[in-house]
Amino acid sequence: MATSKLIVVVGATGTQGGSVARTFLKEPGWRVRGISRDVSSSASRRLQAEGVEMVSADLDQIHSLISAFEGANAIFGVTDFLGPFSDPRNREKLNLGQSLNEWVYEYEKQQGKNIFDAAVATKGLERLVFSSLSDARKWSNGKYNQVWHFDSKAHAVRDASSTHPGFFESKVSCIQVGMYLSNWLKHQLFMPQKVSRLEGAGNMS
Repeated sequence: MATSKLIVVVGATGTQGGSVARTFLKEPGWRVRGISRDVSSSASRRLQAEGVEMVSADLDQIHSLISAFEGANAIFGVTDFLGPFSDPRNREKLNLGQSLNEWVYEYEKQQGKNIFDAAVATKGLERLVFSSLSDARKWSNGKYNQVWHFDSKAHAVRDASSTHPGFFESKVSCIQVGMYLSNWLKHQLFMPQKVSRLEGAGNMS
């Protein structure tokens, strides 16, 4: 009997990671391990009930990621800008003259680099899929240099490709998900709004 392969999913309780975890639960020959800071959360318990092995790890601590990645054939990695940006405690961590956007850019970029470094240390790994976004600063020739939530991910990829070129070329795939189709169901800003037939039509006379 063939041994099942293992995929480890960073951010399994989130939108992207959760979709990957649930997809691979349906794939024959795969086991799924999810990573969360809090494996006792309701989201973690739901995944456990569905068959995901949940383990605790912290993107700020490489050693915890190395332990969580042990035995992985594949890893799905994703980082988050909005969470740290929305955490009021992080406002106390800013350096003199540094904006919150700049601080979160550096923070998320480091978390991405930690995923790459831990993946490099994972024996037997066949593929790391990393969720990134386009390098706004690079592709606009410097015109757009404050698209922090794009560049934090893109620059983690850039730095990893420079630090681990052989690993990057042979084992890394990057995807770019600019917008979730499910956003219109979850976020007020994107939800369809019912308006009067004549609203915005102007004076027709």
